[in-house]
Amino acid sequence: MRVVWIVVGMLLCASIASADTAAAHYKQGKAFFDAKQYDQAVAEYQAAYAIDKLPAHLYNVARAYHLAVNLKLALEYYQKYLEADPKSSRAAEVRGLVVDATQQLADAENKRKLDDAAKAKALADQQAKAEQERKRTTAESHVKLADAYGRAGEWARKGDELRAAAADDDDPVHLRDAGEAYAKQPDHAKARDAYLAYLDKLPRASDSDAIRDKIATETRALEEEAKQAAKAKQVAALPTGPGRPLYYLPPDLPPRPPAWARGWSGFGVKVAAGGAIGTRNPFKPVGSQSEGLVPGAALDLGVYRRFTVIEQLDIRPQIGAVYRTVGFDGAMGMAGAGKLKRSGPSITLPLIFAFNRGLVSFQIELGATLAILVNNDVEVMDPPSLGNFNGLPSNKLNTDIVGGIFMDLGKATIQIEYHRDLSDAASDFKTSIQSLQFGVAIRLTKR
Repeated sequence: MRVVWIVVGMLLCASIASADTAAAHYKQGKAFFDAKQYDQAVAEYQAAYAIDKLPAHLYNVARAYHLAVNLKLALEYYQKYLEADPKSSRAAEVRGLVVDATQQLADAENKRKLDDAAKAKALADQQAKAEQERKRTTAESHVKLADAYGRAGEWARKGDELRAAAADDDDPVHLRDAGEAYAKQPDHAKARDAYLAYLDKLPRASDSDAIRDKIATETRALEEEAKQAAKAKQVAALPTGPGRPLYYLPPDLPPRPPAWARGWSGFGVKVAAGGAIGTRNPFKPVGSQSEGLVPGAALDLGVYRRFTVIEQLDIRPQIGAVYRTVGFDGAMGMAGAGKLKRSGPSITLPLIFAFNRGLVSFQIELGATLAILVNNDVEVMDPPSLGNFNGLPSNKLNTDIVGGIFMDLGKATIQIEYHRDLSDAASDFKTSIQSLQFGVAIRLTKR
């Protein structure tokens, strides 16, 4: 019996000591709570609850979390308090605090979302501004490069750079300028696409009617290209061999126009300088006919019509009316001296073979000039017994056989020609001059 009372006394002493410890933690927690040091207050309240398990400590923990705006933990401990002491006199108050904490938590969550949205919008605006500046700078570089390509005549590259600029800064003017560049290439498909893109951006632009006309022009050009491609495909599919006609066309293709309709006419002038390399002068002994290179000059002024007869070989005969004046020395050496000058209207009949067409085209011409009503001036100084013959006219045909190589530069042609001029100096005097002429012919009309 004595032992029992000893154990009871020990337990009672321990209980009193625990109660004192819990009370100490509570007292210290309240001090922290009053000082608004809520984290430390929570620690002390939880230590007190661990000792005596009083539900009031749970309430104190919940209130500390609530005032510290740790709303999720506040709601958790409010719920624990209600579960530990559902019939507490504070139950109604605690339920009201739960409502308040729940609303505060919802408000805080909404505010966080709004803040996050505002931050995201500010960041997006900043990024959009940076991207817009990058595109503007990139577009400017594309435009500068396009200008450089334009000065170099590389129109396709200029168009590509302008389209890239339009993709960066969304300026429709770049699309219009790109269309003009492609049209100069010409690249009809890209030109039309650029014009269409321009109208899609600015359907009521001040120049919309002009752009629509350009679209129609490019469309017609594309249709013509398609027709030519179809024709070439049909011709290529024909059987080959010696028996194939040079210009056989399938029945569904239009008839080939005649040669005169496939040619072109022109008006031009040629100035040439050269030298006689051989002569036949009736006033000179045979042994002294050709000694040395004697200079001279020629001038042609005329109109012509050139025909395209065999396209594969690019053979183009030409007929024309030319007024020609030629002056070369017809006498050389110590045995005598004389000058031969001829002028008058002529008809030219050359045959032209062209090859390597493109920026520069080389041509070979073989032909003859038939001169009529030629005025021949022959001036003879030796031997004196023959006297001087000046201005002896001849109404006979005189022939100038011509062969040459030509480099076609568009409006102008550089020529190297060989001439053998056979004509009558007078009724009984036959003369001939062989000469090389280096000249420039200028075409004064469009091809």
